[in-house]
Amino acid sequence: LLRERQHLQRRLRDIDAVRSAAKSPELEQVDKDLAAVHDQVAAVESTQRSPSNGYHSAVSARQDAIKWVQIDLGGPAVANKIVLVAARPIDFPDTKGFGFPHRFRIEASADPNFTEAILLDDKSQEDFPNPRDKRYEVDGPPVPVQYIRVTATKLWQCTNDYIFALAEILVEGEKGALTANAVVSALDTIEQGRWSTRFLLDGYDSRQRLDMTPEAFAQLAALKEEEQKLVAAREQMLDQALDPGMRGWQRLPEIQAALEAMPQPDLVYAAASDYAPIGAFAPPPGVRPVFVLKRGDVNQPADGARPGALACVEGLQAIFELADAQDEAERRAALARWIAAPENCLTWRSIVNRVWHYHFGKGIVETPNDFGHMGAPPTHPELLDWLALEFLDHGQSLKWLHKLIVTSAAYRQVSADNPANAAKDSSNRFLWRMNRRQLDVESLRDAVLAVSGCLDLAMGGPGYDLFGFIDDHSPHYLYEDYDPETRAGWRRSIYRFIVRSVPDPLMETLDCADPSQVVPARNTTITALQALALMNNKFVVSQAAHFADRLGKLAGTPEEHVQRAYELALGRPPAPREQEILLDYAQHYGWPNACRVLLNSNEIMFVD
Repeated sequence: LLRERQHLQRRLRDIDAVRSAAKSPELEQVDKDLAAVHDQVAAVESTQRSPSNGYHSAVSARQDAIKWVQIDLGGPAVANKIVLVAARPIDFPDTKGFGFPHRFRIEASADPNFTEAILLDDKSQEDFPNPRDKRYEVDGPPVPVQYIRVTATKLWQCTNDYIFALAEILVEGEKGALTANAVVSALDTIEQGRWSTRFLLDGYDSRQRLDMTPEAFAQLAALKEEEQKLVAAREQMLDQALDPGMRGWQRLPEIQAALEAMPQPDLVYAAASDYAPIGAFAPPPGVRPVFVLKRGDVNQPADGARPGALACVEGLQAIFELADAQDEAERRAALARWIAAPENCLTWRSIVNRVWHYHFGKGIVETPNDFGHMGAPPTHPELLDWLALEFLDHGQSLKWLHKLIVTSAAYRQVSADNPANAAKDSSNRFLWRMNRRQLDVESLRDAVLAVSGCLDLAMGGPGYDLFGFIDDHSPHYLYEDYDPETRAGWRRSIYRFIVRSVPDPLMETLDCADPSQVVPARNTTITALQALALMNNKFVVSQAAHFADRLGKLAGTPEEHVQRAYELALGRPPAPREQEILLDYAQHYGWPNACRVLLNSNEIMFVD
């Protein structure tokens, strides 16, 4: 259905183009007649247009501030109906229900101070939706009253402040309106321009008269009827200009109805070209044409570019054969099939090289994002091809590939130096030993959480912030305001919210990739600043305290606690001298500080 709707929408745009280009003396005359009718409608409506917006309270900084406006009918009267008309100013056509309170009550009294009151309607217990037609009606009181008050208990939000506004209050008795001689008073009012308490009973909403005169109503009805006849005649003329084969667009409403009957799809964060318009964001009208440019000059377009891929990959067709070259989904699917084709050696070499890169710290091709002439050549081209074919033959299973690499003799080597080999290959490009690698900062952060016993392994869901935030014209991200005891921050680092323009100081110090750039391979540094950050950062200090609490919950002697601390943090028992030093340190400076020492050790930082 989606594909057919997109196809029909493209045809509809073609039809609109044909209709827009259609010309004839008859069409020109109809357009002149329509313009004349529209001018007459505007002239009639201008005599019925509202000169005011209505009543507007003073602005409040709090939404729960109390505001009220009341009417003095001039004497006791029985009201059969009270109508509140929402103010929707003509200057703000997108603020539906402007000023209409979320919670309110309507009361009547014989006393202007409302020492004794009759509750006519109470909408103060839960939020009340803005009236769809801008009018809200209630039945009148059964006894004579003189004063009617509307009290707002939860104000309407206007940007960063709160207000109470109404265009009109109508009070009707058995013989008609009761507000001819009424007087309006309010707790407060802005009394500016088109806003005033005197406009609350002037017989207008914020756009037009509430009761149009019979003469104007009859004149508008006749003009609307004439307009419909002219529009029908114009449509008939335009349809005659269409090719019969272009009329399949008439199925569009039927398809739209079928789509609307379907359940709502799950929300995903992904690029999309077909979605409901949101403000200024609207889906593109179709596939944007792309042209071959003469000498790369955008002002010299040549032939249109056809959907395709690289012609240098043997065994694959470079130009895609598509049933509908304007169908974006089909174009994307064709590209996906080309990328994932078994004959496309580039894809499989790139994948296995990237996995190798993360296990060894350096890929067989040292530039993971560039396999071209500007990139580094492979150190072991035959191994790269063999891994690519094996990966392809084993169902493209990454789990299988990881197992193959980590159980290989190359991966299981020690990091010990060999002067003879170092003289020939000082950078270890040919893997005569294992590279001693530093943990990336995300893995290090998760390791600290795991050792302290705080790591939250929950999967999915929203991310978390590691900073305080002030929403200003220029937003401020305050990492110093982050509370390390916030449990949401104990989730794995993959769920942390990243600000591209303001990196996390701890992450940045420990060589985290620049989030504003594409980083195929991270830099690895060893600086004094890293040691200071790991020793003094409040996240590490907090986790050291939790690590100490974890040890304190274990039964046993202090010596056994040292033993357990080494096993949890370093995965091994302490040497006798290590146990003696850490136990002495813990007795002098406390277990949290002893745990900080372990969390700052090289065995935490490096993969041996």
